[in-house]
Amino acid sequence: MKGLYNRKFPHKHIENDLTITQLSQCRNETPRTEWSKTELGDVTPHNIKQLKRLNEVVFPVSYNDKFYKDVLEAGELAKLAYYNDIVVGAVCCRIDTSENSRRLYIMTLGCLYPYRRLGIGSKMLEHVLNYVQQDGNFDSIFLHVQVNNEGAIDFYKKFGFEIVETKEHYYKRIEPTDAHVLQKTLRPKITNGVKNGGLLDPKKISSQGLTITVLQLDITRSCELVTSIYVLLNIADGEVQICNKDST
Repeated sequence: MKGLYNRKFPHKHIENDLTITQLSQCRNETPRTEWSKTELGDVTPHNIKQLKRLNEVVFPVSYNDKFYKDVLEAGELAKLAYYNDIVVGAVCCRIDTSENSRRLYIMTLGCLYPYRRLGIGSKMLEHVLNYVQQDGNFDSIFLHVQVNNEGAIDFYKKFGFEIVETKEHYYKRIEPTDAHVLQKTLRPKITNGVKNGGLLDPKKISSQGLTITVLQLDITRSCELVTSIYVLLNIADGEVQICNKDST
């Protein structure tokens, strides 16, 4: 690939030294132990052109200037993958707050063909998963995958993603036009102020002959503060009584 970015010499590109075919042959002939470890680096104004070039090679769709402007402001949500200090992959995400939830959308995650099956894609996705875990305020992670891209679908399923929807005619200039929505749920949605399935630390106590279950729930407010409440469920007659015992 012409113009691969070299991190050690940011103003120097590898011009015509290796074609994609030559890179593939080199990988097959060289023991994996001789390759340096994969590292992730920030996307900056100095290397944004390399991200554009990589996306043009890896993906069948093109991305406009706004996409790359947003990527420059994404911080940890956009990373370049380096192998032997050469850009060979990238992941770009954004925060989505539609559907009354806070989700992370993977806009792009891809790697040059000769460098696939070396764990580079896994390292990029693990970075994303670690980010949402440390943040703690995401409901899910999702992305769109072309319905015939079985390799990508299998890859994400290994990390706990599931096909939750298929959107017809999602793509406009490529075939097939349909896309699967793959999603990894991180925490249940909140309905009417109560987190479905989000029961934490259930405790049963007895009081005057009635069996009462104490359930501690986390309620996420719109301002992203968490309030701890206790729900007292009177199993005898099915009545629910909510007492706010502690709020922050």
